[in-house]
This record gives sequence, structure tokens and C-alpha cells, in this order.
Amino acid sequence: MDEDLGALQAALRKVERDIETKDDHVVRLRSEIGRMEREILLVEDDKREDLGGMRYLRKKLGLAVEEEAAGKGKDALSDELLKLIPPDAFKGLHVTEATVKCLRLVGHGLTHGELVQTLLHGKVTTSSARTADTFRTALARRKDLFVVVREPGKRPKWELVEWKRLKTEPVKISAVS
Repeated sequence: MDEDLGALQAALRKVERDIETKDDHVVRLRSEIGRMEREILLVEDDKREDLGGMRYLRKKLGLAVEEEAAGKGKDALSDELLKLIPPDAFKGLHVTEATVKCLRLVGHGLTHGELVQTLLHGKVTTSSARTADTFRTALARRKDLFVVVREPGKRPKWELVEWKRLKTEPVKISAVS
């Protein structure tokens, strides 16, 4: 009987270790999925920028702009952004407040042109004749909220400072035994 009790206790310890190992594995996989989802967004952004660049170069060279390429360029990106933003999302908000809300809704950085178009769609409060310049100045003054991310060969993007902090913090992953 003592042998049976010892064997059962050993089996219980093994099952508990297996469950712990599987829990750690799930945590690691979820972390990898999050990283991959962020990477997918970056690759899709890069692709859209490349498509916009291709369209621009084709126009400059006098070549026909293919409908598929044109549909996935700058205008298509704006349509995707506009679907995320309700028409009155920024009504009554100042540019900086609206930009914080916009970037959080979209979930990734935006070029200045994309940001201006999205804010205007959301009916941000402005009376300026030079809206894009006014927005740029207002955002540049708030270094505590916004940062411009410049990557070689790409257009600069406005991002939230809080995202920059999240990117630099290490992700803790439990070791799988």
C-alpha cells in the first residue's frame, strides 16, 4: 500500500510539472504571437509605402498606373484608416488630444499626411488655413507626448512617446524545461 501511495505521489508531481511546463509554453507562445502581430503591421506598412512609391515613380516616368497598385497605395491606406475612426471622433478636441486618441485607435505610427487626413475626418477643431503646418507645430511642441520616428528610406511617422518606452522594455519569458 505504501508503494502505491508513493507511486501516486510521484505521478502527481510529474503531472504538476507537466502543467507548469505547458503554462510556461503558452506564455511564450502568446508573447511570440504578439511580436509577430506587431511585425505583420510593420511589414504591411512598409508594403503600402512601397506601393505608394511605385505609383509615384510610375506617374513620374509616364507609365500607366496599374489599378491594383493604385488601389493599394496612399488612397487605399487612408480608406483603411478612416474606417477605424468614427466621423465625429475628435469633435471639440484640441489637436494634441485628438492625435493621442487617433494614434491609440489606429495602434501604430502615422505619417504626417495620414495623420492630418485622419484628424480632419474625425472633425478635429481647427480654424487654420494651413492645417498641416499648424498640426505639425502643435505636435512638435509636445515632446512629452509625441515622437517622430525616422527610418532610412521611409517617411517619418508620428508615434506616442509611451510606445517608445514599451519597445525598449524587455519582455520577460519563462524558460521552458
